[in-house]
Amino acid sequence: MEDYPDHDLSTYNFAQTFLICIIGYSSIMVLLDFLIKVWQRRRFNRAKMACLNYGYSNSKKNGPKYWKKLFPCCDGENQSPINVETWAATCVYACEPLKWSNFENNEPQNMIMINTGTTVMLTGCLYWDKQLTISGGPLEERSYTLKEIYFRWGKNNEGSEHALDCVRFPLEIQLRFIDRSNADDVFIALFCKISPRENPNFNCLVSSLSEIILPGTATEIPFCYEWLQLPFCYGYYTYPGSFTFPPCCEKVTWIVNPQPINISSSQVEKFREIRNYHGRIRKNSRPVQSLNYRTVLFYDDDHSSELS
Repeated sequence: MEDYPDHDLSTYNFAQTFLICIIGYSSIMVLLDFLIKVWQRRRFNRAKMACLNYGYSNSKKNGPKYWKKLFPCCDGENQSPINVETWAATCVYACEPLKWSNFENNEPQNMIMINTGTTVMLTGCLYWDKQLTISGGPLEERSYTLKEIYFRWGKNNEGSEHALDCVRFPLEIQLRFIDRSNADDVFIALFCKISPRENPNFNCLVSSLSEIILPGTATEIPFCYEWLQLPFCYGYYTYPGSFTFPPCCEKVTWIVNPQPINISSSQVEKFREIRNYHGRIRKNSRPVQSLNYRTVLFYDDDHSSELS
């Protein structure tokens, strides 16, 4: 057998290893491309089904007034949204602050922005130990992790789902938090009011809406929680409620921050360009529901802020 010099063997081994790496990398990229296409198709189908299952026009058979026939939970006693009557809320003074964890990193995080066919949704792609969590206040010692952010708007400047003393806002931002057992959810409602000037914190998000005009499309954007005027620890309303969209499950604690975020009318108008399978989504807010026998609590803000 012919002997090869050591340097020839080294060259041969390097070339062989390099070839294996190239083949492996190519296989991984093919698999990744396939998985992305499958994920996109599933997202597209979910968006299509969402449009077919329910809508927001009462002139159609899937509008809000017909939801209770299609989804029995929508006819429950603890439905959301509501009109928060500030004068009738019960004040809570000696209370624990609302606590926010993993908030110390103020750097923007990459989030996926999706046109679901009924709304614009932001979803994070962080690990559990890096995601924004809340506890305290009405949640006591239970900890909830941010899962999604929804946007609600209307054809005019009264597009918010919740109302404060019968006053509605142009835009409502809803943060959905879940616990690890998925037993119940927490929603935080943030209002946006019209300002003469654009809010620079929303420029990236608003400019990226053009990339998700069609239902089922998605894009990745940097997003910082401080842009939503977070955190707040006191000075909010809370009540037991439900999801504001079908199937309207009622295991939800709502926290409503009455302090609005400034946004320009042109920035709100960009949301109205988002489309479903029937045209532009001019409105995606459910009408306010009866409070029934529920009590709205106001956690007094005469305390110092607390972060963890």
